[in-house]
Amino acid sequence: MTRRLSRVAPLLLLLIGVPACSGPSAPSSTTATTVAAALPATIAPEPGAPMSAAASGGFEFLGSDPGPGSDVFVTESISGLGSQVRLERLIVNLTVHFNQSLPDARAEVALLDDNGRPCANGSVARPVAPGHIQPVSITVGWEAQTCGIFPASIVTLRATLMTFANTPPGVPIQRINHVVQTFPVRYTMRYPPPPPNPPQALPAAKLEWAAIGPSGGDWPIPGDPIAFWCTATETDGAPLTVRITQRWEGLAPIVHTKAFPAGASSSSSGALFQVGGGTRNPPRATIECVVTNDRGQHAVQTIKIGTF
Repeated sequence: MTRRLSRVAPLLLLLIGVPACSGPSAPSSTTATTVAAALPATIAPEPGAPMSAAASGGFEFLGSDPGPGSDVFVTESISGLGSQVRLERLIVNLTVHFNQSLPDARAEVALLDDNGRPCANGSVARPVAPGHIQPVSITVGWEAQTCGIFPASIVTLRATLMTFANTPPGVPIQRINHVVQTFPVRYTMRYPPPPPNPPQALPAAKLEWAAIGPSGGDWPIPGDPIAFWCTATETDGAPLTVRITQRWEGLAPIVHTKAFPAGASSSSSGALFQVGGGTRNPPRATIECVVTNDRGQHAVQTIKIGTF
């Protein structure tokens, strides 16, 4: 499918300079999903329950849905011109208190991997009265550009109570962190498991592209941002590899490869691989997507860019 957009389309600009998301091959065997019981949650206090006025402030982690130790399933999609990873469901429950009135406060959570990278986050407005406990429930979303290889392990939850300072016009907004606290947790973010004992199937590939093309023209011109994405599907959920090759006229091929574990190809979104870059000169190319499952079976689709 070909999509042409105006030059002011903002989201595609984020793709330029971002390397292709290649990574080590994930395990090829089907992994049974194990959902551990949630941590025992303390009894949530009533909103506004008093705290000791001497306490400067802090969070209490009450648990989550699903609980720490669980698998959290992900799906992928194209949003505008960028790829987006979604968590099917992850809600974090906490309480927070502070010794000052913060009517414009927000509570934020970030989920960190074992390298300390923030892979998922969420926030909610939470006004705080001094010396009172306030319950907080936050739906967490994924940071696709930071942590894009699955399965991914989360080991730390970081909670922050923050406000924004009033600044004069033209002065950057200043963020103020009033409380920052971490809690050990463990989640495994992964694609949903494949169906049990499915009949073997053949892979399929769907290749698409989008660009910020010239005003009134049918094709991008040299230097225009451009993106390609290939969706690989297979009903038995077999592990597979997606390879996108750009063959611009007069230039050496540009190859991008990403491996997907079992379950990605049978998920609701399929195994989605996107790469971005700039239109070459001349702006004519053949783009190819090859999907190969773990049995060596292939699916291929090509598209042409420019006039042939």
